[in-house]
Amino acid sequence: MILPEIFRDVLKDYKDVDFVIVGDGELHQPLEKAFKEKGVKVFFTGTVKPSEVANYMRAMDIMILPSLNEGWPCVIKEAQACGCYVIGSNNGGIPEAIGEHGSVYPLDENFTNHVIQKILELFKNHIPSEKISKNLDLYHWELTIKEEIKCYSAAPKQKQKQRGTV
Repeated sequence: MILPEIFRDVLKDYKDVDFVIVGDGELHQPLEKAFKEKGVKVFFTGTVKPSEVANYMRAMDIMILPSLNEGWPCVIKEAQACGCYVIGSNNGGIPEAIGEHGSVYPLDENFTNHVIQKILELFKNHIPSEKISKNLDLYHWELTIKEEIKCYSAAPKQKQKQRGTV
């Protein structure tokens, strides 16, 4: 629910910006109302087929993920693969997923200001998409599988208890 304030403040400096909320959920209606109250025009895609998500991400310069609770957000790596800079909160797996090629801030009273300043900085000093997607080689399925096998192989082996019959 902090996006309306962020978007409104970005518009103070940059009038020619389009805001898109991809997906749908329980916050759709409250967000739509909050954006109208702030006078910010936002395009809500609604539910998007997985095959179409990359099209939206390739069109974006910046993605914001101000989540309160996240596991490993694959959407971050998907956005980075499309050359999209990601700004997120420091909750769950967001910082690890964003890595060095994005920005992470604590979701506190300063989060909104940090995000606004970062967006304005990025508009002034655009980061090439090649630099954003640079570290994605670390996240191929083949490498992930090899790392998982190493973890399981290194785990101490427990003896199985023998079950007898009575």
